[in-house]
Amino acid sequence: MKAAILATFPRWTNRKKVNGSIFLQEKLIAFIRDELISDPDVEITADTPLISSGLMDSFALVTLQAFIEKELGVKVPAPRITVDSFNTIARMISIIGLHR
Repeated sequence: MKAAILATFPRWTNRKKVNGSIFLQEKLIAFIRDELISDPDVEITADTPLISSGLMDSFALVTLQAFIEKELGVKVPAPRITVDSFNTIARMISIIGLHR
């Protein structure tokens, strides 16, 4: 799976010794922390519930969808971006991988 994620995002392959899914996770966490949540000191991991915990609201999904398309080059159809499917970074990465 990790190799598949890296192959999905070829512009990241020139980054030395970086696992593709870890880099994607870091990129998503940084964007969410900087742009979508009000408390930058909250620790966010791959399994942190973002929406169900109240860290993000469902309106943030539109901004997140635009970020994924622009920065990662992956168009995730709007019906696939739900509160459940995008509640954690791990779930996001799975959905992104399906639409590479």
